Amino acid sequence: MEEKPHSIEAPPLVVAWRFLIHILIGTSLFASIAGAALALSYLTRLMEQAGIAKELVQVTSVLKTLVLAADALLFVVFLTRVFLQTMRDLWRWH
Repeated sequence: MEEKPHSIEAPPLVVAWRFLIHILIGTSLFASIAGAALALSYLTRLMEQAGIAKELVQVTSVLKTLVLAADALLFVVFLTRVFLQTMRDLWRWH
């Protein structure tokens, strides 16, 4: 059975660098999704002001909330997994 690249013992500096890269790239990806949710929020406000059908405005508002909630939940999962993987890699080195 093949081992994951993360399971190879790496020096602590490499582990810390990998952690930093994962956090920076992951945070930027999740921030872009949160930006899309904010764009939906702005679109919802514009739709209300334009007098678009109330049902369509509600659907857009619910969609915005779901996207933002899913993004936040998955971001916490991502941070937890990256942290735990980093701790495992550091423990192996120890």
